Amino acid sequence: MERVLTLNEVAEMIRVPTATLRYWRQRGTGPKSFKMGPRRVMYQERDVLQWIDAQYAALLTLPWVIFGLAGWVCGRRG
Repeated sequence: MERVLTLNEVAEMIRVPTATLRYWRQRGTGPKSFKMGPRRVMYQERDVLQWIDAQYAALLTLPWVIFGLAGWVCGRRG
């Protein structure tokens, strides 16, 4: 059976405050979630991992990454 995660577990996993995760859910930009019962928000681990992969793939398409300027953006100039 696939692992089901709570809001707190996902927030800890991706290292963001739970409020940020709630905001992303409201905007439809965070990992796919579902309600278990009337109030409890849950996440399938598979969906969270796919969302993380998509975020990383999107980062790699940004111009400063493509042209090798990521060090400048991240504060590493060497």
